[in-house]
Amino acid sequence: MFEPLVKYLVICVLGMVVISLSVAFRRIAMSSRGSEDSKAAVKALTLRVALSFGVVALLLMASGFGLIKPHGLVPVSTERSVSPAPPADQSQ
Repeated sequence: MFEPLVKYLVICVLGMVVISLSVAFRRIAMSSRGSEDSKAAVKALTLRVALSFGVVALLLMASGFGLIKPHGLVPVSTERSVSPAPPADQSQ
């Protein structure tokens, strides 16, 4: 029930991380050695780090509460393929 909500929330927070990183990059790239731009860049990078920690904490809490289910990269099949056993070596 909450799984789509958590996914959209994580996507929004990751979007905010990218926006914050681009703002900091623009402030650093376009700065003319002014302290205003440096302070704004530091605030944007601090916000990016805080949002990154927040999204990791959100994912851990959502997984812990069972709101999302972790999965592997390769889906596990329910069928097992059994290969025949190799013949026993009788030479002694």
